Formats: sequence, C-alpha cells, structure tokens
Amino acid sequence: MNHNMISRAVNWARYRPDSNPPQTCAGTLSGGALLGLLLSVSGLAAEPSQEQLEFFESRIRPVLVEHCYECHNSGDAAEGELSVVHRAALLKGGDGGPIVMPGEPSKSRLLAILRHEVEGLEMPQNGPKLDDRVIADFEKWISDGAADPRDQAPSAEELAAATSWDATLRR
Repeated sequence: MNHNMISRAVNWARYRPDSNPPQTCAGTLSGGALLGLLLSVSGLAAEPSQEQLEFFESRIRPVLVEHCYECHNSGDAAEGELSVVHRAALLKGGDGGPIVMPGEPSKSRLLAILRHEVEGLEMPQNGPKLDDRVIADFEKWISDGAADPRDQAPSAEELAAATSWDATLRR
C-alpha cells in the first residue's frame, strides 16, 4: 500500500465519512480493512502538537532557511528537483525520491545526507557538515513525525526576505 493510497483513506475518513470508501488497485477497502489501515497510520492523521510545531519553528526551519533555501526552493532554484520551503514539497522529495519519512528516521535519506554519508550529496553543499546537535534535532523532528506548519510555498517576496542579506545578518 503506498503513501498516496493511505493519504486518500485518511482524508476520506476525516472529511467524507458518509461517502463511498476510496478505491484501491485491489478494489474497495472494506470497513474493517479501512479501520485497520487508519489505526495503523494514526500518526499520519494526528495533528502536530504545539510543542512539535515550536520545535520545528525554533530548531528546524532556521537551519532550512540558512543552509537549504538558497539551492532548494520553489522559486528560482530546486537543485535535484528538491524544494524544502513547504511541507508537501519536502515530503515529496526530489530526483532521488522522498528524503523525509515522518516517524522513520532510519528511512529518511535527509539524515544520511546531512551526516555526509552519501557521496556527492554532502549538504550543505560546499560547506562543513552541520553540528551533531543540529543533526540530532533533525533526527528528533523526523522521529516525532516531521511536524511542519508550512502549508504552501512562500511567495517570491517572502522567499527573498527570508534569504536576504539583512535576514542572514540577523541570524
């Protein structure tokens, strides 16, 4: 069962409980199968806690802005077809597929890339490896479900403001 099918089932249960259940390649999900599926992926359906969102805003987003937005944005640059400026793009991944698997740090390529364990993909590019505490923050964030309140890509103006020289100096 793929992530798209799970998302459809979760969304169906959350927003359209009185309609027909989603179709799969094997047919319609039965009530019991759907209930089992929803229980097994309840972490995907859960809203992030305020603590998780604050962790993202204070420990993850600043690193993404400072070290990643310049090359991996939805505006003028998405090297490797990867944008990290909003949740959907980050979860989609790039040319190499998904890089963040919420709740599964061992399957999240982002950690190996940040640790410089993937030859040719050492990030940040042309810079030193991030501090081990920063990488540990990313591991915790992914383990806790990769909470990310960024529902849409920033406008060109917002992106420019976030990556401007003035913003860099303030950090």
